[in-house]
Amino acid sequence: MTYDYNGAWSDSTAHNAPLYNSSATTTHAKSNVDSTIKTYLDAGVPPEKIIVGFPYYGRAFKEVGSTNNGLGQPFKGLPMGTWEMDIFDYHDLVDNYLTDANYTRFWDAEGQVPYLYSSSEQIFISYDDSESFQLKIDYILDNNLAGAMFWELSGATNGFELTTLLDDNLRP
Repeated sequence: MTYDYNGAWSDSTAHNAPLYNSSATTTHAKSNVDSTIKTYLDAGVPPEKIIVGFPYYGRAFKEVGSTNNGLGQPFKGLPMGTWEMDIFDYHDLVDNYLTDANYTRFWDAEGQVPYLYSSSEQIFISYDDSESFQLKIDYILDNNLAGAMFWELSGATNGFELTTLLDDNLRP
């Protein structure tokens, strides 16, 4: 399960499923896909037995200041998500937030993951998209890992672009 690295339990805003560590956050340096996979490999788990998890949702924080576009900042609570506090289905983000002028998409070049920030609403949302999925797919292939799993299909868009991306790149 290479997601849920950060959320309501965190001290500051950070990514749900970064590929690599981001120096912009105060998150533990091992809270990322690469560190998790390397820990298993270093412990002797064969790469062909390791599957990388992909989230079809984002995690959000509210009352987040605008420094660094909300990344690595203190927060005071959680916004209501698609169905529950702080969890936004990917289809909801695509349909309602990526098209909302109040939200701006940013890219964390270190973590290799996108995030949304609204300075007017002071909300930070960490999520994955086709760009970050492709980088994780490349990581799976480069490290000869077994493949991928995702949580959960109900978060997918009607076009299933993330599922198609996984299938097109990882199916033998």
